[in-house]
Order: sequence, then C-alpha cells, then structure tokens
Amino acid sequence: SGSHSSVDTFAKKLTIRKKFDELEKLKRVLSVFFIFEQANKAPDKRYDTFYASIISSSGELPENIRIVSWNYDHQFELSYSEYSGETKISRNQDRLNVIQKNGINNYYEQSFRIYKLNGSTDVLANEAYRQYSFIDEITPLMDRELVEKVVNQYATFHNTKVMSTLSFGFEPEVNAGGRNDFIDALVSDIKDSIALVVIGYSFPFFNRELDRKIIGAMSQLKRVYFQSPEANSLKQRFRAIRFDIGNDDLIGMTDTKQFLLPNEL
Repeated sequence: SGSHSSVDTFAKKLTIRKKFDELEKLKRVLSVFFIFEQANKAPDKRYDTFYASIISSSGELPENIRIVSWNYDHQFELSYSEYSGETKISRNQDRLNVIQKNGINNYYEQSFRIYKLNGSTDVLANEAYRQYSFIDEITPLMDRELVEKVVNQYATFHNTKVMSTLSFGFEPEVNAGGRNDFIDALVSDIKDSIALVVIGYSFPFFNRELDRKIIGAMSQLKRVYFQSPEANSLKQRFRAIRFDIGNDDLIGMTDTKQFLLPNEL
C-alpha cells in the first residue's frame, strides 16, 4: 500500500479489479500489523482518562453514550481491561457491548455500546458462523511467543474457509447467519442523539454515503463538537452531510490532550 495515498485506496483498487483473494490477504496482514503495533505500545492514555471520567464508582458504564468508531484496533478493549480486570479481549468486548460490522453480535437495550463501522481484527468462519481472533489474550509486550502464535494463526486462517471481519467503509455488509443488520441497528440506536462529538475524523469522501445515513438519522441532533487540530475546516465538510445545524452549534476544539466530554452529558 506504500504506492497509494492510503491503505483504503489500495483496498478499493483491489475491489474494483475484483482481486478479492488479494483483498482478503491485505485485511489479514493489516490485522497482524495492528496486533504487533498494540503489543509494542501501551494504549493511548486518552482512553484511560475517558473511562475514569465516565465509569461510576460501582464500575457501571453510562447508558446514554454510544460510540461509533471507524477504527479497526482494540484500543477501547485494551484500555478497559485495566478497569474490568479481564485479560481476554473478547470478554472486554462483551462488557463494553462492542458491536462490529460482519461480526457475531449481540444487541442490548438501554446500555453503553461501541459500534465498529470497519469491523475488527478478527476472522469469521463462513460455515459455522463462529468468530475467531488472531490473539485473544491481552499481552503487555512483544516477544517470541506472541509472534509465533500470531504467525501460526495466520497460517491456519490462510488454509481454512474464513473471512476477515475487518471491512472498509465502501464494502457492503455481510450478514452472518441472517442476524440483525448492523447498520440498521446502529441507525435505530443513535437516532435520538442530541449531541455529537467528532474526534479526529476527517469525513473522507470515501465514507460520505454512510456518514449521511448515520448522521442524517439523528433527528434530535442539536450540537456538534469537532475535536481536531483542523476543527474549523471539518465544520465545512460536515455541512456536506448536515446543513440544518446552526453555526453557533458547530463547536471546534483544537485541544486534543483528552477526549472531549460534552456539556450535554
């Protein structure tokens, strides 16, 4: 992907040329990259501060927050493990109610949820509709044992009928076993949102159609916060998606040291 402006550009080119085997390989290699990167580095400290701010003294997550993420990584799960005490990524996903595109999902009423629009670094067995991970145990460091385990899993997945649950925004959803439609469930869940915080997202044209579907469904939306060094320019891009929010209610925040918690909470 070094020959392209982004890995998404490379993935779309493979899709247009119908090189689906190469696209699947790209997704698996990208998944391994994220696993190794996260084993080399501690989670971003902003996640830790975010959880410390919103989790109650009894350990409960607030019911009135929904997170919609374009990221493939496990930063939310890894950081939350410090609060849950769980060492498995899958168990932390269950506690956080992580729902991902092309994954095996459970849908809960009235609870904190994280929606992963691009899926995650897992694979799905097409025949049994079972979800597997390259690695599920949270590891604090990169060592030989971790590398061997991930490489062995990569080889196993390469020789079996599985597909990556990592997905790009332009790809259609693949329903697993006739389960609930991911995007429809997301749209239904966030339609009553009154405030939206956009953190480090640039509204790329790639995602324009899906952004319009998701943000356009927020019929009660009153205020939008943009947290980014380029916050002011993002307001203009947002106008291509929603033009009914007044200028005074489009608020730019250039300080990115902590994730913004809006006044509406």
